[in-house]
Amino acid sequence: MRVQADHEVATNGLGFTPTVPGVLRWWLSHCPDERMIIARDGTTMTFREAVERSAELAKGLVERGAGKGARVAILMPNSADYVIGFLAVGRIGGVAIGLNTLYRAPELARQIRHCDAQFLLAANSYLNHDYEARLEEAFPDLRAARAGEALMLASAPLLRSIHLLKDSVRPWAQPMRALRGDRVSDELLDAIGQAVVPADLLCIIYTSGTSAEPKGVVHTHGSLLRKASWIGRDGGIRKGDVVFNPSPFFWAGGLCNGLFCTILNGAGLLVQERFDPADTLPWLREVGVTVATGMPYFGLSMAREPLARSFDLPTLREGYLIDLLRPDPAKADAGLWPVATGMTESAGHYTQSIPGPVPESLRGVSGIPAPGIEHKVIDPDSGRPVPDGQPGELCIRGASVMQAYYKVEREDCFEPDGFFRTGDLAMVKDGYHTHLGRLKDIIKTSGANVGPGEIEEALRSFPGVADCHVVGLPDPVRGEIVAAAVVPVAGGALNADDILARLRTRLASYKVPRTLTLLAAEEIPRLANMKPDRLRLIELLNRRAPEQPTREL
Repeated sequence: MRVQADHEVATNGLGFTPTVPGVLRWWLSHCPDERMIIARDGTTMTFREAVERSAELAKGLVERGAGKGARVAILMPNSADYVIGFLAVGRIGGVAIGLNTLYRAPELARQIRHCDAQFLLAANSYLNHDYEARLEEAFPDLRAARAGEALMLASAPLLRSIHLLKDSVRPWAQPMRALRGDRVSDELLDAIGQAVVPADLLCIIYTSGTSAEPKGVVHTHGSLLRKASWIGRDGGIRKGDVVFNPSPFFWAGGLCNGLFCTILNGAGLLVQERFDPADTLPWLREVGVTVATGMPYFGLSMAREPLARSFDLPTLREGYLIDLLRPDPAKADAGLWPVATGMTESAGHYTQSIPGPVPESLRGVSGIPAPGIEHKVIDPDSGRPVPDGQPGELCIRGASVMQAYYKVEREDCFEPDGFFRTGDLAMVKDGYHTHLGRLKDIIKTSGANVGPGEIEEALRSFPGVADCHVVGLPDPVRGEIVAAAVVPVAGGALNADDILARLRTRLASYKVPRTLTLLAAEEIPRLANMKPDRLRLIELLNRRAPEQPTREL
């Protein structure tokens, strides 16, 4: 079954050329003095200020050899500085790579090497994360680097310089304020921008896969900017709006569905270093939030706050979270209100919600194909299309679908007809899409995608671990929580709390299992081919975890 969406809607009709330089020109003529960023500490940045500040940073990068295709990694929380860094990279045709702010040293080292970063723009620290120390742990030869010299590290062979937001005593660290391009004229910068076209690469967004290694999803200026503009426009975002979406910018949900869908429509985005439901609710009323989007986790967390029972957000008008933050009794049956579905590979939604409630006969649908996206449902084994109304694997292609996975040949990413196999189980009936689950084993927790393979690889490296399996357990707030079943070596003994403590030194906090159950080998449910039966394992851990989260054998 194939559904063709309107390609023209997604590719034409924009008010700007779909490149970062084209967007900057549009801002100066359309909304120069509107607020682009509204920070929790009260500071703001207008669109004009973003254009001017990103020009300064872009000149500094150009003077140090950056240009079209240069890989620039960004390690910062959501902030005006992050936005400036991304725009500066984009306006010279570079490729921006957001680094997860929760990553531990091994994860940082792996991603910086994998993306071939030549420059790193970083905060000195964030919450309890000391990035200066963490980078030295990730790249031990960094400690021998000399001040003022280009980096030459065997541990990161392509990395040439690291620029921090604040001054540092470490010789390898260069202050970002020193990134000035005094020899780069406005005319030269404009000429560089004119050479940037929609087909040029804009960013690599990392998302967890079923393998141990996270995948780098490559998007162009055209694919990401067109899609983000459409998401904001169809989501009702307009000039002067105040938009809430706390998803991190290093994920597609924050970059495309949060940041760019807002600022490409002349609206201002609320940014905070850390999402805190009790603090966020009063702030949303104080700033007059008009649009609230993001993963349901954010709305559910705020709706559960005691303050929410007597709280009102009178300015709130649009957004996916509106029914959670300002519930309407008439919409009590959420099953009749479809929610769009998507993925990093499609730069956000590959379906769009249907305006208003749908008929009872369509209960549970997740919308219709998004503009510019073509859907095909196939038998996952044979690859042949399935009849209308039959479940199968969803395949997509279109204007906002990724170019490829970084360092993976395109032929290995797409089918011969150009379709991308999503790994999602879906059904399309009479043009309506229903999401039925995932053929892949991705765990979605609090808006983050977690690949079980990466956690299992870490667990198997620990002495005394004979086997392990990681799955997602349903959770009313987070969607899913990460759960692990660990089998000790024969005759051995393990302590679950000790294992979790060791994992916290290896993995970002959201990847560390919230429950870890020790099982004997014979307790792991298996299929006829002796592979683990993941459905039965989920049932088993769901029963055991609340009772014995750290059981010893």
